[in-house]
Amino acid sequence: MKQLIKYLTIITLLLCGGCTDEELIKVVPGTIGNEEVYTTLHFGYKSPDEVQITTRSTLGEVAESRVQNLFVYLFVGNKCVYTQYFDNYNKEASKDEVNAAEWNCWYVDNMGEDEDPAINKDASNGIVRMKTANITGGTLYMIANIDADMVNISPEKLNTIRSKQEIEALTATLNQEITSRNGYFPMTAAVRGVNIADNTVKHADGTQVVAELVRLDAKIQVNVRTALNNVHTETEGEGSNAVTTKQTLKGFVPKSWQIMNLPKGAYALPLKEDGTVQGDYEEAGYFNSIEVEGFETSTNEEIT
Repeated sequence: MKQLIKYLTIITLLLCGGCTDEELIKVVPGTIGNEEVYTTLHFGYKSPDEVQITTRSTLGEVAESRVQNLFVYLFVGNKCVYTQYFDNYNKEASKDEVNAAEWNCWYVDNMGEDEDPAINKDASNGIVRMKTANITGGTLYMIANIDADMVNISPEKLNTIRSKQEIEALTATLNQEITSRNGYFPMTAAVRGVNIADNTVKHADGTQVVAELVRLDAKIQVNVRTALNNVHTETEGEGSNAVTTKQTLKGFVPKSWQIMNLPKGAYALPLKEDGTVQGDYEEAGYFNSIEVEGFETSTNEEIT
């Protein structure tokens, strides 16, 4: 349950990169060219493995897959090459407009209400137009669905990140000890070994990069099943004084539920470049959800 509660947020402000020329010199192991190019980055939502739990705060996969905003970072070695915040201010109406643009902009085609997530789990997708130096061996990071009301991360804080170590050490802590969501489900993506020389961001083998955004919240569904007609036998006393009673379970209806020991903070990126797995930010502590009465669905055999 390392990724049960991971939240990253940013209010809708336009943030541009502030890397200096000095920071872009002598970068290893990748390289930075002398020219700037407009390039197009493709991204999409990747449906995570489902953990069985659904609570009253669940909005469904269609709503949970939507991308509302993006923060994009590009590094070569440990140096910052590009940062940009994308929201409604710089969002275009179509992919064609973004592909033809000569400014930083983006477009997202979110999963529609009439689409079946079970059939098309990766329906939400989009593209980003970036003006950046031509590079080889870069590392790309994306943070999506940023809402500063949820956690202690501000746009100003994210805009100060200037090294790979800083973004890999980035943590988020809940402002309130709650499990409900407002429709912004934080996601992140990391792509390593990217090359930019023309209109497309590519892997080292020449294939097009599609950054896969993965939701940081774990979705959990708890099923309570009752063993109806189960017979419990109990014997009291010994010998001729022994009395045996049998009880048959005819029904069981729990009245409330509560989740214990939830992490209050987490690392933004689950995996560092050296392969180190990151999960809960333990210094933030843990908390218990409030006790909630009732369940979403109820039948004679199963309660969810």
